[in-house]
Amino acid sequence: MNNHGSNKMTLGFEQYADMLKPVLEYINGDLENNIKLLIPIACRLAYLENIGRGSVLDMNQVNINNVLSGEPKEDVENELKGLLKTFEEKFLITEIVTEKSTVIYNPYFGVAGALVDEADADIFIDGTLYDFKTSKNGSYSMIDNAQLIGYYFLNELSIELDSNEIGFAYDDMEIKISFI
Repeated sequence: MNNHGSNKMTLGFEQYADMLKPVLEYINGDLENNIKLLIPIACRLAYLENIGRGSVLDMNQVNINNVLSGEPKEDVENELKGLLKTFEEKFLITEIVTEKSTVIYNPYFGVAGALVDEADADIFIDGTLYDFKTSKNGSYSMIDNAQLIGYYFLNELSIELDSNEIGFAYDDMEIKISFI
């Protein structure tokens, strides 16, 4: 991790790759991977994402050792365990995802996404875009719904502008619209 006299930090690829290795093993089907190992990594990556997106305004107040090696609080760990259990039970089922599924993690929206602070969703599977939310009341808010609709339009705009053709990497997603 380097701090070059500015508020920008860079994470060395080796450190990042080491953090991601257990996550990739889990994604690739190593369900024996210890969840207790993945939870602190998820917390570290979430904090790094906040830094990367500019949510942390004063880098002098960031203790990078805590970011890279700190442990999550017990309540955060328990909440993440519950979310993972729900994800596995309700989502990682053959009715939703199969070996032949097209899956894009953290899909972004090419040039259109760049217009709105690098917007990205959570996961795209076989034509369906998913964005996970947690709430105490168990329902989506109007803002959450507007965000999903916005993602759809950003995707359509990137398709129309042909993001790849003008130098923005983009995984073409044909998002199906369905109302339940």
